[in-house]
Amino acid sequence: MQDDTHRPRSRHGHRRKPARTPASQHADSEFIVGNIFTDSDIAQRLDDYHFHDRYRVGVNATCSARSVNSGCGKGCPAAVVAAGGRIGDVDTEQCPVTTDTVPAGRWPLPLMPA
Repeated sequence: MQDDTHRPRSRHGHRRKPARTPASQHADSEFIVGNIFTDSDIAQRLDDYHFHDRYRVGVNATCSARSVNSGCGKGCPAAVVAAGGRIGDVDTEQCPVTTDTVPAGRWPLPLMPA
């Protein structure tokens, strides 16, 4: 077992560990608000979490340059974290347009129903 006496503590006083994937740049304590079996106020803790106040998703060159940015769901932040990215990075598995695939900085026009 690893000695975690020198790991920083979360705002709840727990030792911070990397999120539960080797590539993660986030600590698991950033996302864990409690225990559904032992915390009787877990529903309130979840309501009080406010993910989108803590983190800004889609804060990258690909998302901000797209004409459909306001209507885009920004992919899955958990998938980005699991892949070793930071929240706000492009979810390359969900985004049809990434900076790696755009020729000479030109964006395709969005398709609109007739």
